Amino acid sequence: MALPPKLLTVAASVMLTQVFAGADCSGQNALSERCLAAETEEEVALLAHRREVRKIQAASGSRAQTAAGLGTASQMKSFRGRTGRYSKYVVEGNMALVYANQPSPGDAPDAKETRMLEIIESTFKGIDQPGGFLAQNIRQEPDETWTKCSTIPWTTLTEKDLKWGTTIYSDMEHALGIEKYCNQGDYDTLDPTCLAIYAAFNATMQLIKEFPNDGPAYYNATVTAWGESPSWFKGAVSDVNYNEEPPTAKVLDPNGMTGYMICDMVRNIATQSPNQVGSGSCSHMAPLAAISREAPAQAIKLATKLMWTGRWSLNMPKPCDYVYTMQPGLVPYYSDNGGWEPSNVPESARRAAACTGNAADCEAGKDRPMNPVGMVWAYFQTIIGSYSRYAGGTCDRPPLTLVNWPGISKTDADYRQSSLGGTSVTALFGCQQTIDPKFGSCKNIFNIDVCEDSSDEACIQLLENDWEQREYREFLDWAEKQQANPSAIPELLTSRPKTDQEVWEAAVQAAGSKDPVAILTKVMPILQGKHYPSFSEDLLAKACNAKVAQLTVAADALSVVDAFASASDEPFYILPNEFEAFMAQEFPQIPQEDYTHPEKYGGGIAIWMKRLMGDKPNTCDHAVYLESCFEEEEKYTIWSWGTRFNVSKTMLLGNTYWPNTGGRSPGKTYTNGIICQATIADHVSWE
Repeated sequence: MALPPKLLTVAASVMLTQVFAGADCSGQNALSERCLAAETEEEVALLAHRREVRKIQAASGSRAQTAAGLGTASQMKSFRGRTGRYSKYVVEGNMALVYANQPSPGDAPDAKETRMLEIIESTFKGIDQPGGFLAQNIRQEPDETWTKCSTIPWTTLTEKDLKWGTTIYSDMEHALGIEKYCNQGDYDTLDPTCLAIYAAFNATMQLIKEFPNDGPAYYNATVTAWGESPSWFKGAVSDVNYNEEPPTAKVLDPNGMTGYMICDMVRNIATQSPNQVGSGSCSHMAPLAAISREAPAQAIKLATKLMWTGRWSLNMPKPCDYVYTMQPGLVPYYSDNGGWEPSNVPESARRAAACTGNAADCEAGKDRPMNPVGMVWAYFQTIIGSYSRYAGGTCDRPPLTLVNWPGISKTDADYRQSSLGGTSVTALFGCQQTIDPKFGSCKNIFNIDVCEDSSDEACIQLLENDWEQREYREFLDWAEKQQANPSAIPELLTSRPKTDQEVWEAAVQAAGSKDPVAILTKVMPILQGKHYPSFSEDLLAKACNAKVAQLTVAADALSVVDAFASASDEPFYILPNEFEAFMAQEFPQIPQEDYTHPEKYGGGIAIWMKRLMGDKPNTCDHAVYLESCFEEEEKYTIWSWGTRFNVSKTMLLGNTYWPNTGGRSPGKTYTNGIICQATIADHVSWE
């Protein structure tokens, strides 16, 4: 039985994935006439849209095409990073492209990991295509997987009840179309995503049997008491101790959450809604969103490896052991249904956790958990922890990331926010490990004009070096505080961590001087300017022509889009002298005397008003996946917080420059748009 063309396609996107309709309908072939045959009235609108996409592609080139013009061998240069690895870069006009270096192999697998990988590879054998997905599963509102998977009464079941096609998963199978379109009787004709779902289940069953006492590496990440039912089988977990901060529970059977784990993996990927909630881990989430859309079958395999072995690639250094001990799903939160989750949490534990993301993260995560659970938690913990090992080489430091909980100290909350945010370099590492580990096409692109009068090489080495994330951020905070007495810096550095000395040496090269005053005067504007919107039309076109693109943006803009749909057609930042006229036109319902009181309006409106009153660009503090580009229409779809936003070119790039700002072209570098840089890949590959 062939699958209907409508169902395993990308709705409203030029990246159309594989369907089985008697033809190869993968990639650009999905736009051929043979693959554009409507079978029902419901398909007519979607197929008409695809034909329009094909017209656009014929005129402007497909988003799926390999990005061109990345420089010849003679143009390519390289620099040696602090870890001894070389990174290549090329500058074309005002566009800098910095390629990911190729890391040395990660930690060698032990006997247990080796055996687990053998079982997973065996069950996934032959599933070597990206797979497709059901357009009907991709909704405007994110799928609250932690709630949906708790509707199964796990505590009344045991591992013996864990069988596919039983009442355990029947609701999910029906809701996600698995029951109807993944009939195992037609195994040879099934889409790879269907095959991957079955392979993940079969691998889990074999792994439970062979490792009855060990369980998945990330079993603690699936311990959650939210929703209708806790996530564990009968007797698998002891009572939750809410007197601990954060709450803890003793796991008696590490395999006791495997049923919930399967639900969590399948739902997150099938609905393309992995959600950072209020954690502020956006730059680490965007690659997971991209692989879930571009290659869902491979995302399921990645998730299976991740949950069981603690990483999805042998080229990744293993994160430090403490990441496997955290139980984020036990932290209570106040939900949008007007009650606490879990409902039986003691009165003493009914305290809201402080959001450690940016203002827009906190707005998007309102009435939701402050920590993700399951696969999403495991994914970003692994990326952060693996990069820390890659760049820092040790676990002999305090935990890099912490579970957020009510009562967390300000010091720990600030530390958590700093470690979770990510940088352009960690984004590149995430792309390299998740999106294109095979061909190594990941690269960062940004406007080289932010480098002021520093040389290209010295500036790129300062901004794109593989610094250890936590130490780099701590150094920047420290250096900023030394501006009152810069002459003391050289002596103070002798007692600072080695990373501080290395960053300072890079700053010396970028400034072309050893004078501390000159260094701070020249280098601080570069470090700050990299985080101001400066994206150009050429850079946006490069991102659109890439196979996958992750944008670094000013997050508050998305809160505005969420609050006012019309905002997506406007530049996000208005110059100060235009503020009153703009407000009168766009928000006539807000009296002029309230312009300085945004707190009266709340949500996205308040965030927008605050930014509109600013006298300089806002900094980029968020990462999103650029899902689709309709360049002729100047419309774009971006993914964030488990959902999608439709925005205009004007909003992304702005319509003017900020006056009195620096850059190599003063007054013509920083825009009133929202994009600072992008991480792009020409291929999606898997091991």
